[in-house]
Amino acid sequence: MNNPQAQVRITPLMPPELINAIISEVDSKQALLNLRLTSKLFREMVTPPAFRTFDIPMKSNATKLVADFLEAPHLVKFVHELRVNAQEGTKAFGDVIKDREGNDVVLYPDLDELAYHLTISRIREIQGLVLTAVAGFTNVHTLCLYFPEMGQPGYPGWDEKKEGLTYNLGYHICEALRESHIKSTLQTLEIQCLPACAILLNVLSSPSSSLTSLTITECLPKVYLRFSFWDLSTYPLLQHLHLSKVGITIKRRRSNDALQTDLEAFLFRHRGSIKTVRLEECLIAVTRVIPSFPRTWADVWRNVEENIPHLERFEFEPAPRNPLDVSSISSDSGDYIGLSYGVYRSLPGAYFPLLLGERDRADRDFPSERDDGAAWEKLQSTLDERKKGSTGD
Repeated sequence: MNNPQAQVRITPLMPPELINAIISEVDSKQALLNLRLTSKLFREMVTPPAFRTFDIPMKSNATKLVADFLEAPHLVKFVHELRVNAQEGTKAFGDVIKDREGNDVVLYPDLDELAYHLTISRIREIQGLVLTAVAGFTNVHTLCLYFPEMGQPGYPGWDEKKEGLTYNLGYHICEALRESHIKSTLQTLEIQCLPACAILLNVLSSPSSSLTSLTITECLPKVYLRFSFWDLSTYPLLQHLHLSKVGITIKRRRSNDALQTDLEAFLFRHRGSIKTVRLEECLIAVTRVIPSFPRTWADVWRNVEENIPHLERFEFEPAPRNPLDVSSISSDSGDYIGLSYGVYRSLPGAYFPLLLGERDRADRDFPSERDDGAAWEKLQSTLDERKKGSTGD
């Protein structure tokens, strides 16, 4: 009765659910690809997570690599996340050499000496590559755009030539995305130091937007997020907001309005949907030479606690210390104040952390870690109560 020619399927020693749980913890794509080759069973189980993410290559043969992959529809259907690492794209404009420690260093050519048509040709090639990838991967709902961190004139790491090339590359990538279908299907967007991010954020702002999760990181010291984002952009389904190293200003929206931070304006516009907020090293910044803060993080947290009813979690780093701990010492934590408050200088158009000398010159409207800590504890207590209430229901 046994057929020796029949294909034998090996039954796993562990339940498939447990195997899938273990596979989900593997963050190395190469490891997943290797595991996929071990048996038919593992090929079936590992293929979806192994091809879930597609990194758009920034190599000279990138167009062919993408085209070849798109010829495999049995794999394309598993791609749900596209990632663009523009760091590799900007390297294409310069010569890569090794420093004394063996690290790659890119020597960018002078803009006035660049063969302009060659630079534009390379940027257009990358733009077309992004369009091809977005059009071909029809199941994509997550987009990650990683750009090199930009410096500031006069500070270590500043390179004017690199900034110009990076901005142009970012601009054309955003223009490509503007013309694609992804603006109606995208659910998760992660942006790191994208100079032209306003273009993409404006495009996604729509009553029909599907965006539920937004992450923006590494903006400081530049002002990448402006009025159009804080005061106008609306994503009706947005539930999760993560900001890291972002400058936040205080202003009066209309003449009769109370003062408000940019963050409050954005959150209140999404009060019906927002559930989690995560902030890391985000500055509330003012423009005065002698710093005065008519709005502090304590004010923000009190406002959020009272007016965003569906909020479930709010994370903040560095969190202010417990007010009882602060009262036991003579002064606030320099780390907390310095990383949570700053100044905006129109020249060179950037945010800067609050220095000790500026704190010494400050007037009475100055943030206190003790006050912030009390408001922070109150907010967390309210969120805990909401969680217990929903669990009880």
